[in-house]
Amino acid sequence: MHYDFHPGGVYSIPDEYAVFPDAREERAEGKGVKNTRYVVVLQDDAAARDGGYSRLLVAPFTTLEETELGKGVNDIPVDRGEGGLTDDCYCLLGHIFPILKDDIKNYHGLLPATRVEGLQSVIASIFGLVKDDAYYGLE
Repeated sequence: MHYDFHPGGVYSIPDEYAVFPDAREERAEGKGVKNTRYVVVLQDDAAARDGGYSRLLVAPFTTLEETELGKGVNDIPVDRGEGGLTDDCYCLLGHIFPILKDDIKNYHGLLPATRVEGLQSVIASIFGLVKDDAYYGLE
């Protein structure tokens, strides 16, 4: 497995590894679980590229508009084709989670630099590193 991960890289993971605390019961029953799920790499530090560090921070994507997923203030719409995505999606920045690098599967593509910067701005806001209204120009 290569360990040269960069922010904005879109990969597949086994869907059961995605963390959705608000849908825990439904997912335990198999509802909404697919074979794989797209995730985007968020981490941009030496650990992301270091084979000796086993984990990486990612955010999942969803195509589900009819659920509460995709309706949160931190759920950012991403267009089909960006980063190799096959559908219009929402990047669920409120569901950031660590994953083992070995569990990250196929590389699909890289999000455009402006999209990555926008995602990073939202993350900075989530963690209180910038003013709350600093990221609203994403679309």
